Amino acid sequence: MSKRGTQRTRGNLKPASSTKATATLLTHGISPFALFSGELPITNGIDEYGIDNDVDPELRVILRKLTKKDSTTKIRAFDELRDYCDANESDDKIRVILPLFVFHYRKWSTDSDQRVRDECQSTFDTIGMRMKKNLLPHLKTILPIWLMAQCDSYAPAASKAKFLYAKLFTGQNKQAEVVYFARNEIMSTLTDEINQCSDVLKDKKENEMETDDAHERRLTQVLLALGLFLNYFEANKRSDLTSQLKIIFDSGKFWKLDKIKSIQIQSSFYRCLYELINLIPDVIREYKTKIIPLVFYAINETEPKLCPLIWDCLIICLDTFDDCWLLVNHQKAFLPKLYAFLRNACHGNVFGVKDCLLPLIQKIPSTIIGEGTNNHFIENFFQAMEEGILSIKGRQQMNNVSSLLKAYMDCLLYVLENHSTGQLVFLNDRLLPLIRRLLTDKDCSIRNVYARQYFHFLNSIQSFRL
Repeated sequence: MSKRGTQRTRGNLKPASSTKATATLLTHGISPFALFSGELPITNGIDEYGIDNDVDPELRVILRKLTKKDSTTKIRAFDELRDYCDANESDDKIRVILPLFVFHYRKWSTDSDQRVRDECQSTFDTIGMRMKKNLLPHLKTILPIWLMAQCDSYAPAASKAKFLYAKLFTGQNKQAEVVYFARNEIMSTLTDEINQCSDVLKDKKENEMETDDAHERRLTQVLLALGLFLNYFEANKRSDLTSQLKIIFDSGKFWKLDKIKSIQIQSSFYRCLYELINLIPDVIREYKTKIIPLVFYAINETEPKLCPLIWDCLIICLDTFDDCWLLVNHQKAFLPKLYAFLRNACHGNVFGVKDCLLPLIQKIPSTIIGEGTNNHFIENFFQAMEEGILSIKGRQQMNNVSSLLKAYMDCLLYVLENHSTGQLVFLNDRLLPLIRRLLTDKDCSIRNVYARQYFHFLNSIQSFRL
């Protein structure tokens, strides 16, 4: 029983004494206010943020700010960290930053806020140029994410990451040595990222969450980083990556990335695919049965960011693989898409594909393009181009008209010299309708550009003169 007039406690327990608690904390060298400030050391001299307690107090405050979630706090902390590095000439004070910076670099360089990513690369530039050779023990850890940072969708951040890489490792040979040194870690990271991000995004809905945006950005960076990695790699050593590359290609997830409803991912996929065909043709040839239909059946693409990339892949496929036409149904699938694309004036993507039209017909076999076939390719091809040229309207589109008309004349000249027996009849069938339209229709799109292209065409004819 408690005494009359005293404060009762539950269970008649003895109240805690703040004086005794303070004495206990001081005995262990801990300030009682540390409990409220978040500065309580955990164990072995490391606090809850993973920062050594022996670190300069000013630096410790900055590093703790960098671990916060708030973007504004992190941006200010990056600025303070750069000022701290500039103010301290001793590399020993900067060296203690490296482990924590490397540990958090992945999170900072893939942050959802592009300002944080930009500040991260600016700070990495400052630290990297001070540390230089001291980065070597951390290189295998940081390089995979560093390559991804060089492919950031935010151009300032990407350029800073690339610039630091070029400054630290001058010359192609040195850059190739670095990626070869960390090749296993790079391939492992890229493979994991492709698998994880594709799993998250494969069932992506129209109303996506912010996490989906983050995975979309990461997957875009990974695909571009794979191409960049192969470009850095020495050509005669790329075969060392064969087994690791096949892990990506054999999983099946890679070949479904173009189906994800994201222009950003699809464009990075076709950029990556172009680099793969260009840089490792012997490895990628094993997967041509997947590549060729995927590319050839996509040529009627309307999206300006995708269309030129698909056509570039189409041409490099034709240059690399000899049996492309055996792997597609050209009559029912490819040619109808090609004609539709041309009739619609390349869907406004003339500048992106104008230089691909001549290489395309140069690679079409005589079994398809020949006059004796049932495909009527020559007639359908040029008729579709003529419809596309004449469909372009407006003064602002004159450059498109001129470019497409030049491509038309180049293709006409090639067919005239290689696949036409009745040359005069062929020229009459193709040129006279355009001239007639030019003379009778005052609103004709080719009215102001036809004469120049026509005379250029006549001067190019080798076998005869009209």
